[in-house]
Amino acid sequence: ARHYSDTPLAPSSTHSYTIKAFDAAGNRSAPSGPISLTTSNGTVTVTLIPVADSYVSSTSPTTNYGTSTVLRVQSGSATLRSYLRFDLSGVVGSIQDATLRVYSNSTGPYGYDVFGVANTTWGETSINDTNAPAIGPPTGISSGAVVTGSWTSVNVSSLISGPNAGLVSLALGPSGTTQRSFSSREGAFAPQLILTVGAVNGGPPTASFTASTMTVTAGLPVSFTDTSTGGATSWSWSFGDAATSTAQNPSHTWATPGTYTVTLIASNSSGPSAPATAQIDVVADTAAPSTPGNLTATPASGTRIDLAWSTSIDNVAVTGYRVYRDGNPTPIATVGGATLGYADLTVAPGTTYTYTVDAIDAAGNPSTPTGPVPATTPSGSVTFTRNPIADAYVDSVNATTNYGTNSSIRVSGPSQIRNAYLKFDLTGISPSIMSATLRVYCISGCSTTGFAARAVMDSTWGESSITYANAPGFSSSIAGSSGALVLGWNTVDVSSIVTAGAGGLTSMVLTTTGSQINLSSKEGVGVPELVMVVGGP
Repeated sequence: ARHYSDTPLAPSSTHSYTIKAFDAAGNRSAPSGPISLTTSNGTVTVTLIPVADSYVSSTSPTTNYGTSTVLRVQSGSATLRSYLRFDLSGVVGSIQDATLRVYSNSTGPYGYDVFGVANTTWGETSINDTNAPAIGPPTGISSGAVVTGSWTSVNVSSLISGPNAGLVSLALGPSGTTQRSFSSREGAFAPQLILTVGAVNGGPPTASFTASTMTVTAGLPVSFTDTSTGGATSWSWSFGDAATSTAQNPSHTWATPGTYTVTLIASNSSGPSAPATAQIDVVADTAAPSTPGNLTATPASGTRIDLAWSTSIDNVAVTGYRVYRDGNPTPIATVGGATLGYADLTVAPGTTYTYTVDAIDAAGNPSTPTGPVPATTPSGSVTFTRNPIADAYVDSVNATTNYGTNSSIRVSGPSQIRNAYLKFDLTGISPSIMSATLRVYCISGCSTTGFAARAVMDSTWGESSITYANAPGFSSSIAGSSGALVLGWNTVDVSSIVTAGAGGLTSMVLTTTGSQINLSSKEGVGVPELVMVVGGP
């Protein structure tokens, strides 16, 4: 006998065959008469019996009935319910339908309801009412009337369908108060789980897919739809840019223009398919966002103007807005695409400013700017007060000791030099500073010599790390002198230091040629203050 297996073939497909013979010289016979065959519908039926079953009783909560020949359900004076576990690990293919058959030992107008059970580890010889796993919510699956000596059938596809489910547990609960009895797997008629399974056709699937578009703008997604045949159960996608996916129908976005090869490999229990590929052309985004709308500029004070605008629209996404002032081509600020406002804190009192705003996208395409919008800050001076964000003194005798947490900052010289460092954050304060005064609280040693304030050019020093050995240098020029000190608050003009460093971090140092002066630090009773007057033109 001679034979040949034609595989793989599609389910429910018809094929016609003829046979020719040939010899070593290549001579061929006339063909045989044709025969026509139709493959099956692509499904097989699998019948399973439980690998474990038992019932539990509320009146005997610690008793196990795992070896009983019956399963029972009841409600009312006693609650009885039954558990069944099936092993589906040997089922090959996708489960399309599932029917539970149970043999009835009782007759009545109602029988049992079926529930899902998430726990599959319960033991047939140990389960009882006390340790039985919880059952799932009502499913609406019910046997209806039962008759002694006959099978009941209920469809449980909603609890079992899909790919191989491994171990599956079900529970039978009462539909009424009268006890019903059914044959267990130890009885004469074991329960059955009848599965309709998509048959594996003898080979791997054939991969194919479609794309929502073959040409896309960078930053926009492309959706892919799997059209593979042959019972694929898993999918492996690559998108040509190191990104991958295992979803059946993924979407992907490319950020950079170019031509990308998308590859799909579909697999089933017979193995992987040959790759299916398609090329996606990703083109540069050249479309500019729309102009932001409704720009407003509102003076909030002499040193602040609040700007607001409405959303710009882009074919991909707006990633930011740029704020311009007085026609300068360099923006004074760039904010994120979700931000629709900006506070300009670098303005001076009594001054008119003109603003425009444009939008940009990820490709850097700018919108047309808004029309110019003017705003005038109110005239007059404004006073700001800042406390130091860091202060400490350093000591020449203890050159590596840090005094950043001390409640005082000390100044002395020249035999034992102690210098006091203070650092202020002036961010957001207009550079139009008319004057600046340092206020410090003298605790003791309030001498007639007083102290001098000098500029420190490096503001990177740390309060908890500065020492005499690593302290930054300072100007030899005196910015201001306190004169004779009194117990309590004292002032010194530091305008020349502050105006030079307005808008950021500013540091200064206090020195003396006299005896020790003890001033309160920011950790002390009188926190130092820097009082600044900002005025108009």
